[in-house]
Amino acid sequence: LTFYVYLNKDEEAAFHLVEFASKLETIIEQSIMNASLIVRNIQSAKNFLGLYRYAKAIGKIIDASMDIAYISITDHNPNEEVVKGLFSLSDEIVVKIKANKKIEEEISKLQDRYPVDIIALIRNNVLQIFPLGKIEENDTLYIRGPLSFVNNLLEEYGYEKFEKFEINENLKKILSKIVYLRDSIKVLLELAYFVILTPNEEIMNNIDEMEMMLDAYNLELMEEIVKIPPTKDNITNLSLLWLISKLEEISDAAEEIAMITITDPEIRDMFKDVYEAIGEKTLIIKAKNKISIQELSKGLKNFGSYIPAFKKDNNWILQTRLSIRDVEISENDYLILTYPIEFEEEVLKYLEKIKLI
Repeated sequence: LTFYVYLNKDEEAAFHLVEFASKLETIIEQSIMNASLIVRNIQSAKNFLGLYRYAKAIGKIIDASMDIAYISITDHNPNEEVVKGLFSLSDEIVVKIKANKKIEEEISKLQDRYPVDIIALIRNNVLQIFPLGKIEENDTLYIRGPLSFVNNLLEEYGYEKFEKFEINENLKKILSKIVYLRDSIKVLLELAYFVILTPNEEIMNNIDEMEMMLDAYNLELMEEIVKIPPTKDNITNLSLLWLISKLEEISDAAEEIAMITITDPEIRDMFKDVYEAIGEKTLIIKAKNKISIQELSKGLKNFGSYIPAFKKDNNWILQTRLSIRDVEISENDYLILTYPIEFEEEVLKYLEKIKLI
């Protein structure tokens, strides 16, 4: 949503994001304060330190995200050519629509028909993140998903489809790198989160390598923009440099999150207890058999389980519950599964049945 605001100078969404970020920061402060009150011994002090480091890293991500959104409403947003170019080069886009009567239905049913997510809804000037319930006429919807599926939805409900935009080669080269950087950081954040819950040396090594690679990539990209400006608009070039610097801050915070529990099993157990208190578990497996992601996802869906990420050909690939990749898993590929605790036995039996573990 922040990236959408950056590209579209969406003042309505920016205002609500600032409010939402303020609430998150208050929650973080209260959590730290409450956790500090239960420190009684060395172990509880270590747990508190782990929570504090996690909260600090999340705070950095919030600050960097808000900086990305804020620059767009200070007359430093990128020009139209760059906006259309970044949309055209993205595999996944976000669009904003005002709900008409035709689209008034349950969000869950809409998302069942299309592999898209309703990531935000504004109703009566109140922002809802990942909303539930029924869409009402005049709701403002922010829809995220693959371009083709988003366009199918827009067309069915009477909205104008998004068309790809031709970009000159020099600009396309720079913008493609920015899209790659953004998508890589999304992967890094997801992997860091899973390392907190389920330690895995393979993933930790990947996070270290990705973070170092992204550091170098950021510098090279910024140097390229300075040496050969991609546009004649200096404000746009400055805006792109700002965006890259903030993505770097998010990348650093992701590595900090991953490092919190990797060396201390007891802190890791504390985070797992917190996560499992909301009724979900995470499992990382190394495949022992071939199977398509779509077939596996279909089988796991019976137990409320899904695959948020998997590693194929040395690359980590993310997916949502709705955007399932058409990829075949091979022996020794890695998969990350999440599932409700009450279905743990059924999930493990199913994986054994298909000889994946």
